[in-house]
Amino acid sequence: MPAIELLFEELTELKIMKNDKVDHPRKKSKDLADAVCGSIFGAISYTPRDQNLEVEVHTFRGQPRRVDTLPENVIQYKPSQIEDIKDYLDRLKTI
Repeated sequence: MPAIELLFEELTELKIMKNDKVDHPRKKSKDLADAVCGSIFGAISYTPRDQNLEVEVHTFRGQPRRVDTLPENVIQYKPSQIEDIKDYLDRLKTI
C-alpha cells in the first residue's frame, strides 16, 4: 500500500452499512481509498490465475499510525491544511 497517511485514515474509518455497502463517516471522504482499491482490483482481475500461488495477507494491525520517514522530495500536508489548499485551488478557477 502506498505510504500515504490520508489513505491510511480513509481505510481505517470505513464502515459496512446496513445495506452491505462500504461507506465513509459523515464529513469524511473515501476517494483515495476507492482509487487505490480500484487499482488493486483491476490489477488482480487482469492477472492470470495460478492455482499453485501462495498469497500473503497483511492487515493494518501493528502498523505505525504515522509515516515519519519520507524522502525529502515528498510534499506532505497536514489534514488541518486541507481547507487552505481547497480555498487556494478554488481561487485559481482553472476548471
